[in-house]
Amino acid sequence: MEANSQSVSPALPLPIKSGKSVNWEPINFTIYFSFVRWTVILTIVVELILRIVFHRFLIPLTIEVQELIYWLWRLGMFVFLSWRIMITFGATTQVGIIAGVISGVLIGFVVALYRFFEGFKIWKIFNLLTETVIVGLVGGLMVYLIIVIYIFYKNRIKK
Repeated sequence: MEANSQSVSPALPLPIKSGKSVNWEPINFTIYFSFVRWTVILTIVVELILRIVFHRFLIPLTIEVQELIYWLWRLGMFVFLSWRIMITFGATTQVGIIAGVISGVLIGFVVALYRFFEGFKIWKIFNLLTETVIVGLVGGLMVYLIIVIYIFYKNRIKK
């Protein structure tokens, strides 16, 4: 066996069958975190205020109606986030998916922590993971779909 003196680094160009090479660069997540920061903070603050008002002041709404209000608020935030992405970066689905997933994971984790400390039950330990993942996936898919629909209608209008 010969020792290979060349080491493969992700930043180096990788050969592709067509003869072209692609430069792989690591993702800088600080750009995404700084981009979604205020949208996520606003969403978390409003949702926690709604949760406190619904639970502390006993507004007569069922749990299902409360969850519907929370999800409508989150979906509205994802629509706003996709609009900001299209204004700032253009209609790029890759940026939209990453920003949607990051914001969804952050929102889902904070809401799951609030539910965890609201009253301890054993299922809330599993909710820390599941709610974080579900809101992250919904965020990525929602932002992706809005950008794709925008691209579709933009191309349709040009014809």
